[in-house]
Amino acid sequence: QSTNLITQSELFSDASWFKSNSTIVSNEIVSPDGTLNASKITATSTSQPRAEFSYPVPLVDTKNTFSLFVKKGNTKYIALSRFSGNHYAIFNLDTKSVVVQNAEDASIKDMGNGWFRVSITQTVLSTDASNRWKINLTNGSSFAVGVVGEYVYIWGAQLEQQSYATSYIPTNGEAN
Repeated sequence: QSTNLITQSELFSDASWFKSNSTIVSNEIVSPDGTLNASKITATSTSQPRAEFSYPVPLVDTKNTFSLFVKKGNTKYIALSRFSGNHYAIFNLDTKSVVVQNAEDASIKDMGNGWFRVSITQTVLSTDASNRWKINLTNGSSFAVGVVGEYVYIWGAQLEQQSYATSYIPTNGEAN
């Protein structure tokens, strides 16, 4: 059985999510679970607009997969990244494809009703300085460059010590 290591998988306005050059508004649209609880993330700067979650560096090298449900707003691009080593993938929601990838694996899956589940997989080394996973608003060619005012809808973040994304496990204040 897998564990979602993110303590607030749906409440991106929570303090456990560090926000930089972006705003997050909760309960903007209906999420894939049929509840009005998906958030809107909007870029307020071109310099790496994002939300990120930190998890302790493991004692041994461990493969991790970070996944997120995302729905197109006024941009078709979203990126997931990992801080150490700048591992990332940029996803195009119109073409349902991985545009650029610098991670061990990346995938996009159509979940219906305009929602997609995007994921990246990367080995976290026990010698890494940090273990930060990011949701980046992007211009489509660089995960670190966004466009002011562009937004997407997000819900259901998951970080697990697996080589692939398993079924979504919601969390509300502690890992599950």
